[in-house]
This record gives sequence, C-alpha cells and structure tokens, in this order.
Amino acid sequence: MPDIFTVTLPSNWESRWPEIEAAAHKYNFSVERKGDEIAFSGYGIIGDIRVDGTTAHVTIDKKPFFLSTAYIADKVENFLKGQR
Repeated sequence: MPDIFTVTLPSNWESRWPEIEAAAHKYNFSVERKGDEIAFSGYGIIGDIRVDGTTAHVTIDKKPFFLSTAYIADKVENFLKGQR
C-alpha cells in the first residue's frame, strides 16, 4: 500500500520550479513535471505528486524497507520548498 502525505507549497511554487528542480537534484532525486503532476525517483524510491493550489499530495509507490516514510517525507518536503 502506498504511503501518502501532504506538503504545503509556497504560493509561487510554479515560478520557482527551476529552484525546486535544482533542490531535488541536490537530494539525488530526479523529477519530471507535467503541469500539476510531478513524478520523482531516487534511492530506490518512486513516487508522484499532485498539486492542488498550494497543497502537494505526495504518494510514495515504492521505497526500500529500511527507509522510513518520515525520512522520505522530510527530503521531499525540503526539495518541494526549494531548500538545499
């Protein structure tokens, strides 16, 4: 069963996409955006993000058993907020 959580994004997240993408790469995640849908992967993690306004609904479809959902959520939240 996938792990699901939400992240509140800055209101200008779309204009900050290059910064978000760079932050994701810093955390060794690849990201691909198609409108309000974002696919991400890295470290054996595969997931997707659906953005509704400033709320990102994150679904982790696959992860290594030894990585906690909380750890992954922290990294995903950091890159979605453009934090390096």
